Amino acid sequence: MEGAQHTPISDRAPNADDCSIANGVSDTARAAPLRASEHGATLIEPLHVRVGINAGEPIEEDGDLFGATVILASRIAAKADAGEILVSDNIRSLCSGKGFLFADRGEFVARGFEEPVRVYEVSWRN
Repeated sequence: MEGAQHTPISDRAPNADDCSIANGVSDTARAAPLRASEHGATLIEPLHVRVGINAGEPIEEDGDLFGATVILASRIAAKADAGEILVSDNIRSLCSGKGFLFADRGEFVARGFEEPVRVYEVSWRN
């Protein structure tokens, strides 16, 4: 299953009771074992996923989502280490005051984008 990708999508902006970070991580964690079983694999060791989250308006066509918002989330995920959640600055701003701890991981120029993107690591383990 190396290289498999799952892209959970939420149509809600974060509010006081709910945040896209929690939804995205939860959806990804639940889907990974199911996707492994689709390929005849059994998870023997813990699964360490890389998560990249961005917010914006994706383009929808025939039930598929694409565009700069989705591509940037993918580029952010590619910068993450196994078991790590990285988010764009707009996600950090949307989730401000909701109990998440963010560590600035600096800027990078994502392939296909001209401007540098600042990313933050989310502390989520207990």
